[in-house]
Amino acid sequence: MGNLEFIYISFFLTIGTFIVGFMGGWFANNLFDAWYDKAGYAKHILHPEMYDEDGEILRDELTYLTLLDEDDILEDEDD
Repeated sequence: MGNLEFIYISFFLTIGTFIVGFMGGWFANNLFDAWYDKAGYAKHILHPEMYDEDGEILRDELTYLTLLDEDDILEDEDD
């Protein structure tokens, strides 16, 4: 009788694992597709002048500019 119980439990654990794995893969695929579409859109739409002909971002040729408003700077006054 012990062998029949083992087969019964193994069968339902195997089926349950298959169902949970299938559902997890389904949701992971939906998340990946949404991420992939968003990443592709952002790469081709946002600032195309920052990419070279191969689609790689230009890191050395970019110039960064930071403007500081003199009124926003707080100076410490030691007494």
